[in-house]
Amino acid sequence: MNGTALDTVAESPLERATPDQIEDIEASIIRRAEGGKRVVRAAISSTYASDWVDFGGPYLQGKGADRLARFCGLRLGAPEFTERWEEGECFVECVMMISWPRFDVDYAAYGACSTLDKFYVGKAESRATYRQYVELADGNERKAKFMLLPHVKKKAHENAKSRGVSSLLGVRGLTWQDLEGMGFTPDRSAAKVKYASGAKTKKSHQAKDASPATIEQILALPKDSVCTLRATVFNIQRGKMKWMVTVTEGTNKLSVTLWLRDFPEQTPPEGLVAQSEVFFPEIKVGEWQGNAQYSANAVEVVE
Repeated sequence: MNGTALDTVAESPLERATPDQIEDIEASIIRRAEGGKRVVRAAISSTYASDWVDFGGPYLQGKGADRLARFCGLRLGAPEFTERWEEGECFVECVMMISWPRFDVDYAAYGACSTLDKFYVGKAESRATYRQYVELADGNERKAKFMLLPHVKKKAHENAKSRGVSSLLGVRGLTWQDLEGMGFTPDRSAAKVKYASGAKTKKSHQAKDASPATIEQILALPKDSVCTLRATVFNIQRGKMKWMVTVTEGTNKLSVTLWLRDFPEQTPPEGLVAQSEVFFPEIKVGEWQGNAQYSANAVEVVE
């Protein structure tokens, strides 16, 4: 080196600060840190446990970001998408502006997703979204990729929204320990991601011997939850690949899909008729074309 500025270590202004200045700086840091923590606690208190998903740490889902934005006065701009196709796969990038008028701040939030996403693709034998589309498209994988595209764009949008809102409010990168005092722990989070199967499982409803949920509770569950249900059959409709069993509980109704492939004889279990009482050992909450879908691979008629 030739003795340039890179050789020297710059003197910190703090080294020349007076004791009074140090006290003022310290007080300012403490005040801002405590204020930031109060904002984070207030922001977190406006979310629900189902707004968080476990990616090895808490990750705020899109609906949680919407709720935080609403309570904190953030304005979410319209998403803009860029699609890039390579070797039969589509890579989607989303950018959206998020503003905080109170502080005159504008933030460009980015999110991405692709048709290679492990959650949507899953394993060959799984019931991941892409595998279902391949089946519906009679094995045409390219067509299935196009059918998957709306899901990919939605996830890219939610990723951008989540990252942007979390960054602006200072709640990004928190740990479960950070949230523990606020009532959010892994066991109460919305879901545990399991990439290998292309699915998520809701821990609090995962045990098959768990007490059955009510229809009202199931309708409020987030996507990819798993639960049990005992209810009364309202009617049964046969489709090309499934039965649709509508069950009731008081004034609430729920339509549960039974896929024919799960029943070798492709006929409803004996006794499964209107007004019969049934028990579903496992109902999975999914999504089809933007709407919630409830499916089961077994049903028992209660004598």
